[in-house]
Amino acid sequence: WLIDDAQISRDDNDPFHILLLDETFSNDKITIEYVASTCTYVLSMPYDEAAELAAHAEKEGFSCLGTWGYQECIRLGKQLQNRDLVCRVVPYCEGGDRAWQARNMRDEVWEI
Repeated sequence: WLIDDAQISRDDNDPFHILLLDETFSNDKITIEYVASTCTYVLSMPYDEAAELAAHAEKEGFSCLGTWGYQECIRLGKQLQNRDLVCRVVPYCEGGDRAWQARNMRDEVWEI
């Protein structure tokens, strides 16, 4: 497990992902439209991509909403949870970057 590997760092600026879980949709009042609007508001994500990721999470169990530094992931994740989205912050893995995040992340430097 990565968490057990002392060579893997977990610094505040290390990249992490926010995963949206299908449990979000166990509440009948939570719709794909609501989740997409919430992601657009909290994450500044384009609505069409947010709707696609919400639908994917509902059908497949989860989707990766994006990649940020650890502290930013925690902050954003709490905002999503406060709006009834079930999400988790998990360590970075290759392939989770999103083109729409490039404008927000261009100044961040991560050593991977």
